[in-house]
Amino acid sequence: MGEPMHSGATDEDARWARLAQESRSADPLASGPAWQRSCHEAFQADARLYIRGDDERIAAFALHQDEGYAPFLGPLDRGWMFGCPLLGVGAEELLLDLVRELHRIVSSVLISGLQRSDPDAMWMLLDLVSRTRDQAVVHISDTKMVQASLRGGYDGYWSRRSANFRRDAGRCRRRASSQGVTFERCAPETAAEAQAAYRRMLEVDRRSWKGREGHGIGGRDSHDFYLLLLERLAATGAARAVFARARDQDVGFAFGGIAGTVYRGQQFSFDEAWFDLSIGNLLQDQMLLWLCEDGVERFDMGPEMPYMRRWAEGSETQSAFVLRF
Repeated sequence: MGEPMHSGATDEDARWARLAQESRSADPLASGPAWQRSCHEAFQADARLYIRGDDERIAAFALHQDEGYAPFLGPLDRGWMFGCPLLGVGAEELLLDLVRELHRIVSSVLISGLQRSDPDAMWMLLDLVSRTRDQAVVHISDTKMVQASLRGGYDGYWSRRSANFRRDAGRCRRRASSQGVTFERCAPETAAEAQAAYRRMLEVDRRSWKGREGHGIGGRDSHDFYLLLLERLAATGAARAVFARARDQDVGFAFGGIAGTVYRGQQFSFDEAWFDLSIGNLLQDQMLLWLCEDGVERFDMGPEMPYMRRWAEGSETQSAFVLRF
């Protein structure tokens, strides 16, 4: 796959990552630089960045110029809008300074990743509204983000699952073991190691239903993004991947990243030839075991999907708004 596609973490990115971890975001990893910068480079590299901040706060926006629309400021991941571009006390002041600087160019700002249940986030939004000229705000979207607490460790997590789910999981483990399925943990720490792990994932992806339908990590829109993300996570020791192996080959993978004491899952896939062994559930189980051993406190699963209901324990709704001025 060639040379690394990005440079190592900067001091600015280290501060940015810390503020994302300290925030009450429903998705702290997506609010940090690994996710945000990877989205920018993979999907909208021509959008000019405006990142301002210090040790206590940061505002991270891109100038988006879509054809047929007036230029506007928005998060670097404006496609997914999982992260929040305003982190830390007083971050809204940085945005207001930026709006004043660019007042001849932009007349609106898209702010994502605000938790509806967080009074501080809502007060910040109201403060911004009150200080813009037209005092106009438009609600754009809500996204339900699901998560699971890892309190009590691995045994504690499984003690909170239903009896039927525990029984099914035990049956899956025994059946996979009898078929010679094993699991390998992978925590790449360099770009070369991340690229090697990604090549293994791509081989699995090609034999999966996701890959065949163009929804996997090898898809045209996702290949570069997930590679960039894995490289950046590896550079800070935050990358985690688990491979399922059988008959001397990889038959499944799951990967994600750590943000402080929170793990955010990204992608998992498995060889369709091994569908009957519930490889996806087994990978989830193995990742949980590893995270609990490492003292991770929360498993973020991303936007709600039907399969997550048996695994998740709670959710947060995060919203996106447009301010026009």
